[in-house]
Order: sequence, then C-alpha cells, then structure tokens
Amino acid sequence: MKLFGLAKSPEEMAEYIINPDKLLNILKKKYKSSNLPLNFTDFNTPLKLREKIFLVKPKYTQLEFYVIDTEQGYKIDWLASTGYNETSLVEVLNDQISEPKEVRIIAKMKYQRGIKENIYRLVLSDSDWEVKAFGDKNTDYGKKLYDLIKNGDEVKIVAKIKFDKEFSPDNSNYDKGNIVIDSFIKEGWF
Repeated sequence: MKLFGLAKSPEEMAEYIINPDKLLNILKKKYKSSNLPLNFTDFNTPLKLREKIFLVKPKYTQLEFYVIDTEQGYKIDWLASTGYNETSLVEVLNDQISEPKEVRIIAKMKYQRGIKENIYRLVLSDSDWEVKAFGDKNTDYGKKLYDLIKNGDEVKIVAKIKFDKEFSPDNSNYDKGNIVIDSFIKEGWF
C-alpha cells in the first residue's frame, strides 16, 4: 500500500493492483503524473473482511482500499476501491442508454411524495455525479434494494441501471424518461 501511495506514475501504480494490463489506460486518465504521488504512507489497522481480503484505510483521508492477498503478494482491487464505472451515470442519463449497464454506485432514499405506491425514488451517485432514479418494490431486486436504503442510509451497491424513455413515476407525461434500476446485484463494491 505504501508503494502504491508513493508511486510517481500510473505505470508504477499498476504494479500494485489487480488486472494492471486491463486498467493501465484508465489509471493514466485518472491520475495524470502531475497529481502523483498520492502521498499516503500511514494506515489504520487493516480490517479483515473475508479470507485473504482486507479493507485498508490511509490515515487522514476518506479513501478505502480493498486489498487481496494474491500469489503475487498483496494487490489492490482498484475498481472496487474507487467505484470506477466504464459507463458513468451522466452518460446513461445524457445519452439515454436503454441497455442495462452494471455500475458501482452509492444509493440513498429520496422523498417519496407524488409517485405510484410500488415505486420508490432514490438518488444514485458515482465519483462524478448524482442523479435521481427509480426502483420498483414489486420486483425481488427492487425490494432488496428498498430494504437496504429505506431508513435513509447511503449504501454502496452494484446494480444494473438503464434509461427508460417511457417510465414515469406518477403515470403522467410531465416526468417521463428516467433512470431506473434494472437489477440489483449486490451490496458493496467488492
């Protein structure tokens, strides 16, 4: 972890993550050399989540890293740690993408006035944007997600979302066309 935090280039960072070949171009976009090193060298005690999987938090930051004990040593699951998505929330919204896209997001309940009884309004956020979306309590996945967020907690989830041009939370044309939860995959980003 210290070496990742002191890396001066995306190429150096890639040495300490899972799937470095697949992610190097993404690292190059995310961390321009002028922003490096990240300069974290002190860490809180790692929390063991499962066998060979740890949550590591650098001190004095909001960052969290999922670290896996691999045959090549400890490696960061960078995708899960950062919540990176190949397709961002704003792309789904602006490009009106109707094909379900898997995303790592933070979900939170939003006010529920003026919508159909089985529908719930929520806020989804990724590292760049926050958008409104809707779920359906009449589906198994919709009920699971609703149960996670109904008390107002922010919850990290992996889900499939899409833009539905015809969906309206109140059966009117006023608010037609929205992001909807297509399926709930799991709680957490790992």
